[in-house]
Amino acid sequence: MNGTSKGLLLAAGVVVLGAAAWGGDRLVLGDGARVSTNDAYVAAYSSVVAPKVGGRIDAVTAQDNERVRTGDVLAHIEDDDYRAALRVAQGNVIAARADIADLQAAFVRQDALIAAAQASVQADDAQLAFARQDEDRYRNLAAGGAGTTEQR
Repeated sequence: MNGTSKGLLLAAGVVVLGAAAWGGDRLVLGDGARVSTNDAYVAAYSSVVAPKVGGRIDAVTAQDNERVRTGDVLAHIEDDDYRAALRVAQGNVIAARADIADLQAAFVRQDALIAAAQASVQADDAQLAFARQDEDRYRNLAAGGAGTTEQR
């Protein structure tokens, strides 16, 4: 073999060994598309989620691994009990307003009764004053010998 053939053969051997080393590395370590580990973790944001009211959940609107933002509805809480309590409270408000109207009417009636009683007292005072004037007049007449026997 001559020197050129040896050089070519040597160069070809180096290329084959390099390719074998590179291919062996890929075969043993993988092609980089798949990573494997025993102690990996994923960086992510997590938040504590709590409802404002208690109850049974009747629908879940968020899906697993779905990105959510503040204010997004994640689940719907059954609201039948709350709606019933609202109707009771609305009924109580109506009843309380009716009670207020009754009390206001009672105040008006009471004011009218007070005015009637005051008018009656004024009428009685006027009758009393008239009776006293009659008494004084009859006494004066009786003192002067005038008047009927009934008046004396």
